[in-house]
Amino acid sequence: MEIQHDLWVPIRAEIEARKLTQAQAAKLLQIHQPDASLLLRGQLARFSITRLLQFADRLGLTVTLAVAPKAATQGSKNTPRIPARKTGSRAGSTKPAAAPNSGRRRAVA
Repeated sequence: MEIQHDLWVPIRAEIEARKLTQAQAAKLLQIHQPDASLLLRGQLARFSITRLLQFADRLGLTVTLAVAPKAATQGSKNTPRIPARKTGSRAGSTKPAAAPNSGRRRAVA
């Protein structure tokens, strides 16, 4: 939701700066007018990140993505880690091991 909001703010600002009506914005963004209304009112649940990226591109906006490590917090060292589940047969198990390429995938919880 935060990424969607971060994309929406400059999109809405650009539409307002150009003083576009909902109908004009809809035509430019290649969407229906009711969807333009939802976009301008901030109903972001209806729009995927990909779609918002398309809107930014159609408005001539440049999007920059940055990834950085999280800031160290006091509680992060004490956070319990859940070990990964091991696959394969267990000692004492009565079930036969599944064939490696049986075509079935196992759900990992």
